[in-house]
Amino acid sequence: MNYTLVFWIPILVLFLSTAIGAIIKNRSRDICLQAFDTNFVLIKTTEEKWYWGDLAVFSNSVELVLRGEDRTDQGFAKLSYIFYEPELNNIAWVIRPVLSGNLAVIERWQAEIRT
Repeated sequence: MNYTLVFWIPILVLFLSTAIGAIIKNRSRDICLQAFDTNFVLIKTTEEKWYWGDLAVFSNSVELVLRGEDRTDQGFAKLSYIFYEPELNNIAWVIRPVLSGNLAVIERWQAEIRT
């Protein structure tokens, strides 16, 4: 029996299982927040601050791409706001308003609510 092979097979299995687990964890997203992905939303935090824009959901954070341009005191443009995992607990509400005017979009939205 080749003892080198006996030594490397468990290490290879351990490495592959860790890599597969990391890939799965990296790609997993919250099911509830995933329904809001790429939609216009309003976010209210527990500090009573309101944010609005298009939501992008990731495995460990949420990015709110702001509509319009907001400037800081130094003149920099704010284009997005990122809520990392510890800050997600500070979100009180996520509201996705109904789009008006387009009947097909409204019907699809109402069908999604019913399911």
